Amino acid sequence: HYTRQNELLGLGDAIRYARDHVDKESFAVLLGDTLLRPSGSCLKELVAIHERTGDAVLAVEEVPADKVDRYGILEIESQTRDREFKVKRIIEKPSVEEAPSRLAAAGRYILLPEIFEILDTVQPGKNNEIQLTDALQILAQQGRLHAYQFEGKRYDVGNKTDYVLTTLEYALDRPDLPGIREAVHEILKGK
Repeated sequence: HYTRQNELLGLGDAIRYARDHVDKESFAVLLGDTLLRPSGSCLKELVAIHERTGDAVLAVEEVPADKVDRYGILEIESQTRDREFKVKRIIEKPSVEEAPSRLAAAGRYILLPEIFEILDTVQPGKNNEIQLTDALQILAQQGRLHAYQFEGKRYDVGNKTDYVLTTLEYALDRPDLPGIREAVHEILKGK
């Protein structure tokens, strides 16, 4: 299904547009400004955790301390399995001092159908946006939120610099583009 958000009022608002398409079932959300290069299948792991627990699940990665203010950061209640956690709390873009960990939401989610009702109760925050993080916090308070720390690399292509660097890294890894590395060297020599 394809739907378009009429006004940019936050990720939580965007997810509400899927309400009529998921038919009261759990569903996956994969953010388009995030690419994952997992060593396995991140989505498969999220689905397995959801099927085992019946809870919502999000992929997380450990980020450097100076980048915690870019992401939703988790406070962990307990580690339930290898790379799997029960979430106590999630804070949207905290300062370094406020961050309870360096585990950041990585743009992949398995959400429960009741997320729509929760999102309907979330009060708009900064820039009048409905934040998914606020709804996930309610699930965490109910003991219904898990996290999976995927193995691999995450690329944030939501800003121009990281978009270009991601494209370059992917291009350098492609055997069918042998001239890329040499072209980059030539560009750098001229700078």
